[in-house]
Amino acid sequence: MIDALKSIVSAVDGMKNRRSESEKKPNVIEALGAISGLLEGDYLKACDLLEDEGKTRMFLNLAENKRKTWLIWKINSKKDN
Repeated sequence: MIDALKSIVSAVDGMKNRRSESEKKPNVIEALGAISGLLEGDYLKACDLLEDEGKTRMFLNLAENKRKTWLIWKINSKKDN
């Protein structure tokens, strides 16, 4: 019985830790919204582009002052393909 309770406590602690880690992660939609001067069409293209997990990670790890330049570059390079 004690082992079962310890197992439950451990599972709950794990869920709590995962939740707090995800709350610390920057939200990509909030990060996009914080970019001033981003045109609506570019915003929507960025949403499409950032469905890719690797690109999302790259975007969120960039300095905030580099994000718009990177997005526009990726959006324009996507047009060329």
